[in-house]
Amino acid sequence: MALAKEKSYLVLNYNTNPVSISTRHDSYLIDGGSNESPSVLPLTIDEIITANSNGYAFKYGLLFFEEEYQEDIYEELRIKDWKNILTNLQIEDIILNPTKEKLEEILLIDNEIYFDRIVGIYTGLKNAGIDISNRVELVISLREKELSEKKRKTEIVLSKNDSLKASPKISEDVDLLKKQNEELMHQMEEMKKIFESQINSNSAEVTKEDEPQKEKETKKSAGRPPKNK
Repeated sequence: MALAKEKSYLVLNYNTNPVSISTRHDSYLIDGGSNESPSVLPLTIDEIITANSNGYAFKYGLLFFEEEYQEDIYEELRIKDWKNILTNLQIEDIILNPTKEKLEEILLIDNEIYFDRIVGIYTGLKNAGIDISNRVELVISLREKELSEKKRKTEIVLSKNDSLKASPKISEDVDLLKKQNEELMHQMEEMKKIFESQINSNSAEVTKEDEPQKEKETKKSAGRPPKNK
């Protein structure tokens, strides 16, 4: 389908946060929306092309297009792998219903801006009190760490039985944190023992100091009281 130059096409924001884009002459802040009711902004194809050149909102799935026109618009923008751009609903499904294949999809993400969408949706679900498996949390945490270290290709391997194998460096970091935590717990336990020992020792000393005083009081009160003159 040929795109008409004079026609306006709806740009959709499914995120709860607003998204900004700029065209040749204007800048727009598209209000936050939801999966059920996205915010919309009508733009011509020329404005969409310029906005794409000025940013990454379309490339990394911050903004989408109407299903009827999306293929032609992505083709015009020369975004070839647009079918692999994860929607918010797809990301939620990966987080809440994880499989080896689904988790590998987010491990293939090699851009921090794109991966921030994963982290944002994960954080939103977490804050809403939704239970998320430890395995998913670990995958997200480790991949986020890799990307912060500029590792575009992941070294995290998910085995056939869905167990997680991190790169040697990440494994060392995790092991170090575990070791530090164990040492801290041990130190706290030792301090607790020392504290309890000091309390017991102080209690014993107080008891010993009280005993002679009690004896004096006992001796002082013994015998007849003095006669009045």
